[in-house]
Formats: sequence, structure tokens, C-alpha cells
Amino acid sequence: SRVNDSLRRMVDAAMGRDDFPAALRYAEQSMQIALTREPSPENTRTTARIYLLLADLKSRTSDWNEALTNYDKALELSGQFPEVTDSLYQAHKGKLFCFQQLDRNEDFSSELKIVMKLAEDYRTTVREDSSRQAFFENEQIVFDAAAANAIKQNNLPEAFEFSEAARARSLLEFVNSDKPIAEVENDYASLAKPLPLTEIQQRLPPQVQLVQYTLLPDKLAIWIVSKRRFDSLEKRIALNELGVGRLNAGEVELTGGKGRQLRGGRRRLRMSVGPSKLKKEREG
Repeated sequence: SRVNDSLRRMVDAAMGRDDFPAALRYAEQSMQIALTREPSPENTRTTARIYLLLADLKSRTSDWNEALTNYDKALELSGQFPEVTDSLYQAHKGKLFCFQQLDRNEDFSSELKIVMKLAEDYRTTVREDSSRQAFFENEQIVFDAAAANAIKQNNLPEAFEFSEAARARSLLEFVNSDKPIAEVENDYASLAKPLPLTEIQQRLPPQVQLVQYTLLPDKLAIWIVSKRRFDSLEKRIALNELGVGRLNAGEVELTGGKGRQLRGGRRRLRMSVGPSKLKKEREG
């Protein structure tokens, strides 16, 4: 309704000022109005969106348990409709980060599977590559959280595969297809999938060593992959120490002692690393 829309704008304005008490007050007023209406599909969707808004506000104020309660209410109402919506994805993503903050590792792992599946479902329904890229540029934080959690659990192959899943795949789909780009975009249900670690190793020539990195909020994870080797290094470093914007992914292929850049990620950390330097990093 217009009243709910107006209150939503007031919530956004309060959040823009970091006035979370006011934002919560407006959101709760909006909820009271929605709950007094006669049941209808439109009002159910409105109520679900308000629960999601309340959950996000509770999460922003570190009230993780209350946020989880509101996310669940939003999902209960959203589940009455068959379509996969952005609200459904955002609610599950919100739960994921609540579980991460509460160190509920088993719940985090279970929720991560749901979030990843919803992300893939979304990817296959978006026709234009620019829209896919815009969505996943904003959702890089999910893949970062997944990789960081896997590293924390000492599951390094899984962490590597999460870093692979984060990468843009539309270009790979274009390269692998004999069709013009316009036709590939129209066939939006068919998208290239990242290779698992074992298959990457099988495809690497014996003389090639791949060094790939993932920049997480507090560390640089470095993966070293060859036909017979998989190893990982971590270097503690914060994003603001690099003096650059958001870095997502990149690769360096090593042949002998010289590095050659490969394409990867939307922004890249340029580096040339020889095996001797890697050995010193490991020993240090």
C-alpha cells in the first residue's frame, strides 16, 4: 500500500543516517498496518518484505537471534509462493551471516547449501550477462564467507572450489559455444560450471603450476595447484592495506621461474611469483 511504501522510504532515510532506532520504529509501524489488513496474496508478500526488513535491521544492530526469528517469519510467508524471488534469497543469505556471527557452524554449512542453490537458480533465469555480473558483484561476500568458513574448518579443497564458484562464467560460456553471443545469452538456462579441483589437476600439463589467490576481508588465501600437488598459504592482510578497491580473484601460471598473468576476476592483483619465493613464504 501507499502507507507501507511511504514508511519504507522513511526506513531507508533513517538507515542512511545510521539512525537504527528510528528505522526500527518505522518498520514496526509498517508491520502493524500490514497485520491489520484482510488476508490476500498481495498483503502476504508485503508482510514478508517487512519481516525481511526488520530482520536486516536487527542484523545491522547485531541482534542476531532476533534477526533469525524475523528471517524465518519472512521465509514462512514467502514459501507460500512457488517462484524463486530476490526476497527469498536475501532472507536465506541473512540467516547465513547470522549463523556465521553466532559460530553455529553446522547451521552455517546447511544454510550455505541453500544460498548457493538459490544463487545458481537465479543465475539461470537472468538473460543478460550484465545483470548476472551486477548481481554476483554484490554477492561476492557470500562466496568470501563460504571460503573463509571452509578455511576455518581446515577444508582447503572446498575453500578453493568456493573461490572458483565465485568467478564469472558467462565469458567461459561464450568461449565454449559456437553460437553468437546474442544466442548464448538467450540460452540463459545453460551456463558453464566451474571445474572441480581434481579435474583442474588432471587437465594441467606436468610442467605447469597454477597459483591462484582469493582476497578475503582479513587475509589473502593463495592456492598452489599442479598435476600432483595442492597446497594453500595464508597471508594476513586487510583490504585497506592494499590501497586498492575490491579485489576478487586472479591467477598466475608458473612456467619455470617466471610468472605469466592469466585472466581472472573483475579486478586483479598483479604479481609475478617464482617457485623459490613461494618456498620462502611457506618456510616463513
